[in-house]
Amino acid sequence: MWHAPSSVPFTDPPETVAAADQPLLEVLRWLQSRGLPVMFSSRLVSKKMRVAFDFGNLTDRQILDLVLQAHGLRVQVGPGGALMVVREAEPNWIELSGQVKDVNGTPLNRVRITTLDGDTSVSDERGSFILRLPEGSYVTLMAQLEGYYLMRSEFAVSQDQHIDLSMTPIPTLIEEIVVMPSQVALLDRENAPPPLLSSEEIDVLPRIADDLYRALSRLPGTAGGDISAKFSVRGGLPNEVLVLLDDQEIYEPYHLRDLLSVFSVFDSRTIGEVNLLASGYSVNYGDRLGGVVEMHTVQPQEKLSAEAGSSFFHKRGMVTDGFADGRGAWFISIREGFLDLLRAVSNPNGLIRQDAEDESFRFMDAQAKFQFHFNSAWSFALNALKVTDEIKFSDQPLMFKRDIQDAQFDAEDLYLWTRLQFQPSDDLSMELQLSNVTLNRQRTGSQLRDDLTTFHVDDQRDYKVQELKLSGTWTASDHQWVKWGVGGRRFDGSIHYKNDLFQTSPLVIGLAEPQITQRSIHLSPDLRQSHAYMAYRLRLAHQIIMEAGLRWDQQRESGRTDHQWSPRWMLLWQASDRTAVRTAWGQYHQSQGFEHLQVEDGMTQRQAPQASEHRVIALEHRFASGPELRLDFYQRQVDQGASRYENGLNPVALFPESEPDRWLIRADGARSEGVELHVKGDLPGRGLSGWLGYAYAETYDIVDGQDIARNWDQRQAAHFGLNFAINARWDLTLSGEYHTGWPTTGVRATAEPTDDGLKPLPELEPRNAQRLPDFKRIDMRLSYATIYPHGTLNFFLEVANLLNENNPCCVSYQFGIDESGEVVIDRDVDDWMPLIPSFGVTFRY
Repeated sequence: MWHAPSSVPFTDPPETVAAADQPLLEVLRWLQSRGLPVMFSSRLVSKKMRVAFDFGNLTDRQILDLVLQAHGLRVQVGPGGALMVVREAEPNWIELSGQVKDVNGTPLNRVRITTLDGDTSVSDERGSFILRLPEGSYVTLMAQLEGYYLMRSEFAVSQDQHIDLSMTPIPTLIEEIVVMPSQVALLDRENAPPPLLSSEEIDVLPRIADDLYRALSRLPGTAGGDISAKFSVRGGLPNEVLVLLDDQEIYEPYHLRDLLSVFSVFDSRTIGEVNLLASGYSVNYGDRLGGVVEMHTVQPQEKLSAEAGSSFFHKRGMVTDGFADGRGAWFISIREGFLDLLRAVSNPNGLIRQDAEDESFRFMDAQAKFQFHFNSAWSFALNALKVTDEIKFSDQPLMFKRDIQDAQFDAEDLYLWTRLQFQPSDDLSMELQLSNVTLNRQRTGSQLRDDLTTFHVDDQRDYKVQELKLSGTWTASDHQWVKWGVGGRRFDGSIHYKNDLFQTSPLVIGLAEPQITQRSIHLSPDLRQSHAYMAYRLRLAHQIIMEAGLRWDQQRESGRTDHQWSPRWMLLWQASDRTAVRTAWGQYHQSQGFEHLQVEDGMTQRQAPQASEHRVIALEHRFASGPELRLDFYQRQVDQGASRYENGLNPVALFPESEPDRWLIRADGARSEGVELHVKGDLPGRGLSGWLGYAYAETYDIVDGQDIARNWDQRQAAHFGLNFAINARWDLTLSGEYHTGWPTTGVRATAEPTDDGLKPLPELEPRNAQRLPDFKRIDMRLSYATIYPHGTLNFFLEVANLLNENNPCCVSYQFGIDESGEVVIDRDVDDWMPLIPSFGVTFRY
């Protein structure tokens, strides 16, 4: 049935008809009442169609084109000038280019450009963007960038059109200003220093299995192995880094943690903001010496969207949607990984063995977020993270050159936490967070090494953690701001560990009798932790802001109570619009958690909390031509150290506690200091951008008054990235890494007479007095995007270690006596990861 214009228009149309989220049918009738000669059929315009636009100052004809376009309809001029609603034919798609700048004419990077139909683009370093739109359509563009007012622009799309957009900055409140000197952002963050790697750069960066930690390891001040996703920050231990996801601590942030922790548990597509706080962080971060990785999940979309992808290492999917007129939203993401490609590279026969179906090298993580805004003051969020690992094999796995039988590793972690936020006024906000975490880990296996070692392990660890935190901020004035927080955590669990180690390695016992180690340990951890902090920020002058704070932490268990006080202060001097200087000093403490207790080495009691002092100064400058420079100087001194076990010669070990190079390090303290430089900007030539980072650092353990280099000490390190946006669809990224060789310990041997003749007697040289060869690697990622009216299809080809460099990682020794009675030392050096290719595809709807 066709609906023609009424001869008697409505005299008083409801005001709400022209507002957002109205039935399309009512909008068309309203336009008829205003004299627009619209004719439409009920077969085309159903009652379920709705309009979700704010018409603003558009004309009636512009409104008509706009509301029809959203439903695949258009206007055809009929007899007598009647406007007939017909189905839209396949449009002629064109690429619309534009540039976005601030009011001073400076190009703006990372601006998100969207249309009302959901088409999206992001501006590059030059402020340029490209959108694929149907020719002849009338669109509304919205430009969004944190720290700037939302900008809207309406226009008709035509061929060879260029759009210039201008954005106005929002005045910055004192609590939004970043004072911490060593905060490094990877993704967008409001009013923060420019991110060293933006979300778009991370998206095209080579990173195995879309693993976010592979991007983190590109930053200055980080050091990590080539296979493992673990890394240290400015010389600290990996377990000295606090990992937060939406303010929830993630205790075990790695997949396959018993297989070198090859991946992190974070899918880069689910993370919207990442900050690495390397040193000098504020009092709201506690109980860690080495740094903070702070992540926030992406904001769920208000309209249904989905994406699915697959590569040689993983497959993943994500769905997001909104409800309740945009007041609520949710997303669910699942990623499943496998290591078949790595197995094929390291052991080509491993995939065709007859019993291969009995093996498993898989991992899975799932994230979910549900959020709801009750009103302008109250909001609620529920988060979940589930992590599972399954490793089972009966032969040599991956990089491990050992005779191993029937090894199996399983892990299952579940994080559930809720956040209730209350903001009664613009000056006051509070947040209550409640969480429940379960961590389960099991190891079983055996190891036989050619009459050298016989080993069996039965390791079961289960933990439960409940935590309650309350925090708040109060803006007393434009010049004063206070933040505070209190919280408590209960840590319960059970640890059952048993092994039988028959060790005959000469590195351990020389010519003595075989050493037998048997352990059977059963623990029931019961730990209570509390904290409180307060910080006060004051604008001393227009260009100078100071923050001072104090933190208190306490740990209680049966018969023992520890507590620590941590004063800290920071200062920001905004020397000019382009130059800022940040400095910080503070004391930091870390207690030993049961999840980090080295029970496998016989440690059954938590050690005393460690204490450290940080000193940092950072200079940031943005040149008028565009490049950005950052220079950091830091010094970290650990005055109260802790004993730990490490593998001194071979960090690539499936059962680290069974290796002959497992040594106890009794450190009285530690020292790290260095300078880091990072430069980022556009390069001459269209579509070229890049970054370069360099660090010179020293990190030592202090043992009996002597400085001994830590295993991951790299005196000089450099990272680079080069991105070439070939065109709107093709993108090529090269990234590289170089660092001086890590320390290693030399071994010598002498011939000693015995009743059976001469035998070699090995002797260790001073620990970490030698160096492995320098490390170097280049990775490549080539990506292609095809844009469709309702989605995009992305392909990528990725190659890790493009030049197939042989980077030594591990050393093992064999000893013998030749015919002349001289000792023969066979030194076997293994390498890090070889050339690894990968290919993947992702569809986003």
